Amino acid sequence: MTPAGSRVRTPVSSTGRTPVGSRGRKAVGSTGRTPVITSSDPDAVGLPAQAPARTPAARRPRSWSTPARIRGLAFLAMVLAAASGLGAIVGTAELRRGFREIGHRTGPQVVATSDLYFVLNDMDAQVATVLLAGGETGLGVERARALQIYEQRRSQASRNLQQAAAAAGNAPEAAATLRRLLDGFGRYQALVAETILLDGRRPHAAGQPPDDALARYRQATDLMNDSVLVEAERLTRENGRRLDQTYDHESTLLASMTGVSMVLGLLLLGVLATLQVLLAQRLRRTFNPALALATLAALAFTSLSIGLCSEEKHHLAVAKKDALDSVIALSRARAIGYAAKADERRHIVDPARRVQYEQGFLDRSQQLAELGGATIESYDALFAEAWRRYESAGVITFGGVLGAAMNNITFPGERERAEDTMRKLRSYQAYDRMMRAKVQAGPLREAVRFTTGDQPGDAGHAFDEYDRALEAFLALNQRHFDRSITDAEEALSGWTVLPPAAMAVLIALVYTGVRPRLAEYR
Repeated sequence: MTPAGSRVRTPVSSTGRTPVGSRGRKAVGSTGRTPVITSSDPDAVGLPAQAPARTPAARRPRSWSTPARIRGLAFLAMVLAAASGLGAIVGTAELRRGFREIGHRTGPQVVATSDLYFVLNDMDAQVATVLLAGGETGLGVERARALQIYEQRRSQASRNLQQAAAAAGNAPEAAATLRRLLDGFGRYQALVAETILLDGRRPHAAGQPPDDALARYRQATDLMNDSVLVEAERLTRENGRRLDQTYDHESTLLASMTGVSMVLGLLLLGVLATLQVLLAQRLRRTFNPALALATLAALAFTSLSIGLCSEEKHHLAVAKKDALDSVIALSRARAIGYAAKADERRHIVDPARRVQYEQGFLDRSQQLAELGGATIESYDALFAEAWRRYESAGVITFGGVLGAAMNNITFPGERERAEDTMRKLRSYQAYDRMMRAKVQAGPLREAVRFTTGDQPGDAGHAFDEYDRALEAFLALNQRHFDRSITDAEEALSGWTVLPPAAMAVLIALVYTGVRPRLAEYR
């Protein structure tokens, strides 16, 4: 019994804490709150152990799970496959357009306008021949034949102008040039018609046309040289500028396609390899046939794309730089040659302007094969010396259009044709000096016969020989240009089907490879 008034003592443990379990009572601390007992307390017996701290791997979001990573890599591979296919589709379509532009539009237009320059010069040369012939027969070219050639050249010029008009399209500069050219050409034809009419009224000796006919011809030839030919050359330059722009665009496109194909291909191969490794590590699948086939398909498509770019780059360089540049230069050389022939005939028919036309012939000769400091008297000797240096050391010391063509020899047989052209140009130049001597010595009829004659030993025959050699030189380059364009277009022909097919196959293989593996997680 506890004595009345005595206090009941609550037992205290050795730790100074009130034990739990006293009947009907609960121990209260100084704060009045029930103490919290944790597993760290020595007296906490039978409490559950504290949960261990979560590792970074345990805290990783569910999106980084194995199925999510498989899905992500597979989706990325499909996107890269689609990008490779679409890039090839767009790129090859643009290449087709560019080769069409160079091979079938702009390139031929530049050649056509150069051809127009030649045709216009020969038209004027034939008018001079009409005045030279007069009513005489037994000459190299008689009046009727010269008129026939003039009409042929006039029809050819009209066709070239129609082609140039179609090519000008919406290009404002080309259209304005063409309008001026057409206007000048129309006025020239009117003056020529008057010239021929006046010359035909009074038959005359060879090389001695009536004064009124000669006056009209002076107006016509001045209009031709000061206006019509100037506009024709400007049109050629404008078309040439468009051609160069197209070539630069195609070159840039091919470089971009090569880089993009390589980057996308490497990324696709890397993603497919990573996906293979992931499946091998996580699912113990050492080999996935569908993904292996996708990897091989990606490697093959990338290699084919890069190979196509390399092949098209070669075709483009051969077509433009090796072939078409020479075609344009040689077409221009042919036009300059006919202008020189026209100057020869004007030299005979118009005594008052002989010095002017002699200088014109020298200027044309320098345009063909430039020899520094040459005069009409020294040109042959300087040309002979330059040719000796070429034959002995292979050094080209002459410039001009033909000098540039000689420096762009590329194709089999081209050098032989170039050398034949230069030899026959030298021969023609020598015959020109003989013609000038005959004009001085007289009679004039013999100079006319010698200039227009088409028999061996005549200046006219020497010019025809040179022109045929130049045509063969030009035709060789034209054939290689046509072949390069055809080869380029044929190489692109299969690429309307290959890129979409490759894209579909790659996507299907990736899907086939990962779908069964993802099904294992369901």
